[in-house]
Amino acid sequence: MSKVKVNPRQRFISLMYLVLLAMLALSIPDTVLNAFDSISDNLVNSTQRTKHETKDYVNSFEQNPLKNDEKRITPAYEKAMASREIIKDLEVFIDSLKETFVTRAGGYKAQSLEINSPENTDITNRFFQKEKNATLLKEKIKTAQQQLQLLFPENQRTDLDLKPYINDGVSSTGKKISWEEKNFGPETPAVAAYAILSMFS
Repeated sequence: MSKVKVNPRQRFISLMYLVLLAMLALSIPDTVLNAFDSISDNLVNSTQRTKHETKDYVNSFEQNPLKNDEKRITPAYEKAMASREIIKDLEVFIDSLKETFVTRAGGYKAQSLEINSPENTDITNRFFQKEKNATLLKEKIKTAQQQLQLLFPENQRTDLDLKPYINDGVSSTGKKISWEEKNFGPETPAVAAYAILSMFS
């Protein structure tokens, strides 16, 4: 059976068609990107609200004479203050990581907190996987959780439900994947990575 001859022009058109199909397959709809923006905004607002409520609660408690009850209240108060410092240190690290990541991703759009290149997956893979920032984040979270556990007696530590969980995951094909890949995999768009960081903080 003889081969069909294809002239260079037809070959070029066919190649461009394949490239177009590949681009369409890899493109992420704006509605999905906008959804991640909304999730991130809600997480940031929720976190700020919780911080204000916690601060108000602590300020109110510090004015209460019961704070000096050494048998019942003082130990709990001291644990709460120590926990607050541990969490604050982790939040400072995550905020710094977010700002560095956004800068590497092209910064924010004018007069907004939206990332300039929300669909960019290369920067996520490079920043979190190749430069090991996902592993660094995992270790920071793990260290903070261990420090929180040490504030409690050993027989109470198993009852603690500390989040986020830092377990490895499973892909859609059933393959075991690391925590780093589960959260910041090679096809994670920048806006999704930013939302995940907001969730951790």
